[in-house]
Amino acid sequence: MTRSLCETRSNLSCSSRAVVGNPDVAAGAPPLRLLRCDFWGSPLAWTGSHGSYRPLTVLTFRLNRWLAGGFRPAAFHAVNVALHVAASALVLKLARVLGLAPVPAAAAGALFAAHPVHCEVRTRIHSN
Repeated sequence: MTRSLCETRSNLSCSSRAVVGNPDVAAGAPPLRLLRCDFWGSPLAWTGSHGSYRPLTVLTFRLNRWLAGGFRPAAFHAVNVALHVAASALVLKLARVLGLAPVPAAAAGALFAAHPVHCEVRTRIHSN
């Protein structure tokens, strides 16, 4: 059974702070606020800010929450997988534009897709 992110808060590690507890992801937050805040929702000008500036990532969290009608791990996971597939396809396209033959270009895309550095994209948000 898939539960909401709010119900599985203890199983989310950093996702609860970055997604559920992030004021930039919350409904009704001013849209431009995410341009002035770090990944965790703290103002960049604040001395306690982490300083990690990732507004596009936070925007995807906000869009996920809005499209799914709340914090639903399955929806967040599906969007993360779709974005990873799109990024992998772009690596393949870039390899072809740079002149690689189809097989080496496909290998570059597959290596990008399967490389362990990207595992957080597919596994960070989970449900019980």
